[in-house]
Amino acid sequence: MTEAQVVRIKWALEAKREELVADIRKQVSELAIGDSVHDPTDQIQNMTQRDVAVDNLHRLSQTLSSVEHSLGAITDGCYGCCVECGEPIAPRRLEIVPWATHCIGCQAHLEQVVTTSNSRAELPRLSLGDREAA
Repeated sequence: MTEAQVVRIKWALEAKREELVADIRKQVSELAIGDSVHDPTDQIQNMTQRDVAVDNLHRLSQTLSSVEHSLGAITDGCYGCCVECGEPIAPRRLEIVPWATHCIGCQAHLEQVVTTSNSRAELPRLSLGDREAA
């Protein structure tokens, strides 16, 4: 990667960091719990909106962490290496997602593991005795 490419990517990462920090501040402000709503339906709607804000905050925080990692990697001179296998991340991938921390292969594996673990998370099953009581 040329020096000019690294400078351009660093600039893009710093801009993304500023954008993420602003978005995180906005999401945090939406987490405020108000006592002014007394209607149960409105309370449920407010709780649902807060749940969405928490999910967005989690996603934004993960992206911010990747951006910070990438900026640190630029400083350390190891930007563009997969954090799992150490192989170079494809330049085209870095152009599209400059904060990518995994190569395509490791990212696909990571997503498969997450999908598999999420599909295994189920609600507890009722035993036959519990079904009769319900």
